[in-house]
Amino acid sequence: QIAKFRGLISHIGISSHNFRILEKAIMSQEFDTIMLEYSAFYQDMEKLISLAKEADIGVIVMRPLGGSGRTSNIRTRISRGDVALTPSMLLQYVLSHPNISVAIPCARYPDRVKENVEFAESYSPFDEFQRQRCYEEASRLT
Repeated sequence: QIAKFRGLISHIGISSHNFRILEKAIMSQEFDTIMLEYSAFYQDMEKLISLAKEADIGVIVMRPLGGSGRTSNIRTRISRGDVALTPSMLLQYVLSHPNISVAIPCARYPDRVKENVEFAESYSPFDEFQRQRCYEEASRLT
């Protein structure tokens, strides 16, 4: 807070995978943003996203594609015609949440970065029915 007061920084954020730590951070009103894990595979942070919105705290999502090799698994299953879920759909799912400020999809390969850019250029949010379908498909894969 001292660095912010002195004008050395504009915003303060916190990142954690721990629900209780993030909940305390939100309640403290000391942070401008929180970064948490959220995806169609992992919705445990829904309550925190709502709390952050109420406190006017921005929400940054890490691992919006599910992490833990899920994207590679999905790509393999797509090539076999086995799954109706794509990495772009997973990103669209997260960005369609009205209380998400930004999502950070990691990309190991240049073609994945290109896919993310192409997705961003044509992005339109899912409606609630589409979000539910994406969640159900992700649930089938866990």
